[in-house]
Amino acid sequence: MKYLLEIFLFSFISLCLLADEKMDFDKLKETAETGDASAQCELGISYLKGAGIPRDEEKAFEWLSEAAASGHARAQYALAICYEYGKGVAKDEKKAFDLYMRSAEQGNAKSQYRLGYCYSKGLGVGKNEAKSFEWYMKAAEQENPGAQIWVAYYYENGIGVAVDLKSAVNWYSKAAEKGNATAQYDLAVCYEYGKGVAKDEKKAFELYAKAAGQGHVSAQRELGSCYAKGKGVAVDRMKAFEWFGKAADQKDAFAANQMACYYFGYSGFKTNSDKAMFYLETAADNGASDAQMSCAIAYFNGYCILVEACSNSTVIGHVPANLDKSIKYAKMGAGSRENCCVGHRAIRYISAFILVAGQLKKGDLKEVVKAAEEFPAMLSIAFFGYIALSIGFILLVTVIYWIYAKSSMGRGESGPWCLFDLFSLFLILLPLALITQVVLLLPFHLLTCGVIQMAIMFGFCIVFFAVVVRDRGASFKDAFALKGVSMRPLLAWTLMFFIGAYLFELAYLRGCGLLEIKLKPQLVAELLASKSLSGFQLAFVFVMSALVIPVLEELVFRGIIYQSLRSRMRPWIAICISSAIFASMHMSLSFFIVLFAMGAVFAYSLEKTKSLYVPICLHCLNNAAMIAITVGMR
Repeated sequence: MKYLLEIFLFSFISLCLLADEKMDFDKLKETAETGDASAQCELGISYLKGAGIPRDEEKAFEWLSEAAASGHARAQYALAICYEYGKGVAKDEKKAFDLYMRSAEQGNAKSQYRLGYCYSKGLGVGKNEAKSFEWYMKAAEQENPGAQIWVAYYYENGIGVAVDLKSAVNWYSKAAEKGNATAQYDLAVCYEYGKGVAKDEKKAFELYAKAAGQGHVSAQRELGSCYAKGKGVAVDRMKAFEWFGKAADQKDAFAANQMACYYFGYSGFKTNSDKAMFYLETAADNGASDAQMSCAIAYFNGYCILVEACSNSTVIGHVPANLDKSIKYAKMGAGSRENCCVGHRAIRYISAFILVAGQLKKGDLKEVVKAAEEFPAMLSIAFFGYIALSIGFILLVTVIYWIYAKSSMGRGESGPWCLFDLFSLFLILLPLALITQVVLLLPFHLLTCGVIQMAIMFGFCIVFFAVVVRDRGASFKDAFALKGVSMRPLLAWTLMFFIGAYLFELAYLRGCGLLEIKLKPQLVAELLASKSLSGFQLAFVFVMSALVIPVLEELVFRGIIYQSLRSRMRPWIAICISSAIFASMHMSLSFFIVLFAMGAVFAYSLEKTKSLYVPICLHCLNNAAMIAITVGMR
């Protein structure tokens, strides 16, 4: 009985309210029919919005026209909206502009704001940035927050007015004080980078937090970055994860990339490849060309390589290979019109190349031809560029060998090596690196590609210079210092090397920790730790990296490079230069000093023992130990 009474009372109250609304509407209509412009305007807006009555854009247009004809400023603004967007009347931007002007001249702030927009976009009038700024300013002075943001933006970027960063901050502040999320975000950017105001990361963080709390996607992304980097707040990985997640859920590409990195196990988060690829695919599906390319490569090779932007760290994840998805995202990346800058053009070219490779791998020649017809320029540039590079490389090697054959290069110096050998080596390696990269990158895992590429590059150089030293009358064995060495000094050098290397690396890591220097792991170590290699691939990488590659590297770096330098300079100078080249080749700034020291020990052991077998042995044992430790700890 109690519930029946409650239902009756609720129904009675609802009927009374509906009756009141009907009476108010009838009264408003009666007043409008007497010619009252304000009533006509309210009635028109009610029909336009469907407020309390069924929505009827044609009736809205009729009533607003009558009110606007009487010079009613608000009605003129509403009627201009109808003309601009074609509500109840054919779209007519010129008429919309004229009505905005008539209303704005009466002081209507919303019309003044729309006039600023019309002049900025050239809607119904010629584009005029100075006029746009003028009308935005009039609306801003009437406390219109949207206009205040545009006035600030124009001051910040010098649009229609001279650049004035302090004025920009002033106007952003006025809109931000009203709780406008966009203004809070823009003002936070000014405080973060010190634009027109003293740099204050804490203040920037507070403003990002206010805007993010209102759902502003860019503010949510930047708030995540603040927590990740410790800008204006203590580092908090979970908070960074939370806010990047909110921004990614609103389709922010940067935040989606960050979430993918977290779900690939970055910074200790639990690995979940499905969720990582979900975020990456979301960004790709919403037009982010870099995400499209990343998805295409990931599904082609079965691994994904991303850059965690807050720390600039490389993140590697293992995903199931899926040619259909690879082709899908390669098509999207190749056809992207997101941006015409050089970086995005490169993304399109790479995506088109992956598209063709995927279709070839799938055996769909019909689709290969179709892709070639759809992206002829990109594929032609890639194909003919590769052919031209290959022909150029062959000609380069021919010219270099001709120089050796027709000149006395290297003869008369101390030993079979000379500095021209070092110069020739670099000329050969650079184009060969590009040629092998294109061929090997697509069908192989990144790490297996790397070791095969190094083997090809160094192997070719060794064969080339083996022919050169033979033409000079020297034997391969003598030229590369392949002199036998007894077991005792070999064991002594091995023991000293490992004890010294352990102590040096321990001191280096300790020093970096005290100086708060963040070390970025080598790409090779990350690939080995990512569990993205099959058992066969892991065995292949171990044999190549622990035996073949060290032997080839020593033949090149100590056998050719060090001995070429040693022929014309003092040993310690040659050791320093060759070690710097060796460390640079590994492309690891974090461990450059460690690699330099290692290269120096290898070169010094050759200088003392006159045998390349010693640095070869040290190098092989070091690589084998590092791979075993890395794989064992994953």
